[in-house]
Amino acid sequence: STESLSVDVAHPIISSPQPSLFDLPWPWTHPPSCTPPLPSIPTGLCVYVNGNFADGRGIAIVTTPGLGRHVASLPAFRSQEKMKEGKVNVHSGRWRTEEMEEKGIGSLASQDLEPDTQILTYTPAFVAYLEHSLPTLERETIWRTALLQLPQETRDSFLALSYVHQDERVRAQAIVQANTFQLNIDGVNHLAVFPETSRLNHDCAPNAQYVIDPEWLSHTVRTTRRVGEGEELGIAYTSPMEKAEVRQEKMREGFGFVCQCARCVDSSRSDLVLDTIHSLEAHLNDWTPSSLASPAMADQLIELYEQEGLQGFLDVPYG
Repeated sequence: STESLSVDVAHPIISSPQPSLFDLPWPWTHPPSCTPPLPSIPTGLCVYVNGNFADGRGIAIVTTPGLGRHVASLPAFRSQEKMKEGKVNVHSGRWRTEEMEEKGIGSLASQDLEPDTQILTYTPAFVAYLEHSLPTLERETIWRTALLQLPQETRDSFLALSYVHQDERVRAQAIVQANTFQLNIDGVNHLAVFPETSRLNHDCAPNAQYVIDPEWLSHTVRTTRRVGEGEELGIAYTSPMEKAEVRQEKMREGFGFVCQCARCVDSSRSDLVLDTIHSLEAHLNDWTPSSLASPAMADQLIELYEQEGLQGFLDVPYG
């Protein structure tokens, strides 16, 4: 694993002097390393790693010094005992991974699951400021510097994830591209990789939904309908409320595969249902005296969402 992360660069990042652990800014367990100032980021970016985070799972963060200080103030670092009480990063026993035909590794229910069952809750292994200032190889260098400081087990779980581009020079970026979730830190977008959650494949009619808590740096997945033992668990990588052609294009560009879910295979029917959904929503959002909206329309709208397997998005029709 270490060899796979070695890389030659023209402009290495700046390494800080090697202080003792007691000299490091809390809560980091490694000396921060930083880039010079960047055109869009005057302070530059720094690597912040806590190898003891979440009972030894560790976390590597590439962000600005100011945001690094903000992260250190979050409950995730200040109240780690509460994370243990909430069984964060503890396998629930409700899911398992398995090699799946034409899908790589996926996640299956290891028992019958009722709606709104919590499947998993995990913290990220890697977090990176979303920027476009660094040249590709220099970004790879700073990301690999962060990854190499993670505990071996956590680093291995990151490196084992799938990726589209086969150029080993940018392997870390390829893994992030194929497995990232958006994490908002103090109003700034970051890319976050949660290795366990990344084993959930995409479905345009997902039977699970996730929520990310930026205070606790946690990614929680719950079922949205009944799931039978052995059934694949899936989440939506893009909005399932868009037409099939739009969803397919996003899957090809962002993740390098063509979705073969039931809604995409029967796209003509599914798109017609979406047209009806959008028409009903337009009527229900019309509050003028001439509005055609009715409770019956609201009932029909909810039925169509459920028919399309969109139980995780029922907040709109119920609203």
